[in-house]
Amino acid sequence: DDAFDPLLTVEENLDTAAAIRAPHFNGAERIRRVDAKLVELGLNEMRHRLAGDQRAKNLSGGQRKRLNAGMDMIGIADIYLFDEPTSGLSSKDSEHVLEVIRGLTHNKITLVSIHQPSRRLFHMFDKAILLDNSGKLAFCGTPTQMLDYFAEAYEQESSGTGAGAGRQGRASEDSEEVKAAALTPDFIFDVLETPLRDLSGDVIYEQDARGQLIPARRFSPAFWGDRFQTYRLLEEVNLRELEADTSGGGTVMLQKTPQRPRRSLRDDWVQFVNQFKRAFWSKLRNRANLATTLLEAPALAVLVAVVLRYSEDGAYNFASAFHIPTYLF
Repeated sequence: DDAFDPLLTVEENLDTAAAIRAPHFNGAERIRRVDAKLVELGLNEMRHRLAGDQRAKNLSGGQRKRLNAGMDMIGIADIYLFDEPTSGLSSKDSEHVLEVIRGLTHNKITLVSIHQPSRRLFHMFDKAILLDNSGKLAFCGTPTQMLDYFAEAYEQESSGTGAGAGRQGRASEDSEEVKAAALTPDFIFDVLETPLRDLSGDVIYEQDARGQLIPARRFSPAFWGDRFQTYRLLEEVNLRELEADTSGGGTVMLQKTPQRPRRSLRDDWVQFVNQFKRAFWSKLRNRANLATTLLEAPALAVLVAVVLRYSEDGAYNFASAFHIPTYLF
């Protein structure tokens, strides 16, 4: 879901987000940050355009994703979490969104969840974590390490536990094809979910929790979890040996953990004013809501005056209308 208000402009949405996430900034600093973020997001030319919703698409899908990302990252947080920032976008828009996220998260920790990325998108990440069923950790490392890891796993399992002699003989011949296929992230999922086959080579099926037939997996999530633990243990041993060889007894400088700015009454006031301003402009630009708000009270007044107009002596006045309190309470 979009985090911005569709009835506010792109600039107003970023300004409101900056006031909420960093209320200790003064007006000039907040304007400077908003202007810088508009340039970084590539939305400077559309700063005065309404964000719009699904019906009034004033922004494209990629621009909407970039605006959502900019609103989250305009504050001073050190850790960001993005859930499917490229879903529903074309490959080019997905690249642009990830490039924006990479540029905005310099010297910060950013976690991005993504499913089946392209090869170019996959290599844009510094590190990748692969989770199997039930959240089992299958691998954690750089994209290149992950591709090499599963290519090696494929070669080992194919040559060591093949279904027959013919398959073992083809393992060495297919090594170059495996390396070429391992350049794509789809190969990782193919290896991870290798189907279980019988002696004739047919895929074996099993029922899932919903009673549907699905291909049985040759290797369970626990297998991949144990295999990665062994791989990581060996990597740690090699790393310690390397550090022992290259250590020169130098001192390690520890950086001080940044502290969150102390909250003050001014910060609360800034947030209140910006929330009020956002609600005011949003309601003012919503013509249907504005008409309802302006006409509701007069319409009810006329309805009450006509329907509840009653007097026993023929001369009606509000002071003698004893049914009014009963109607109200």
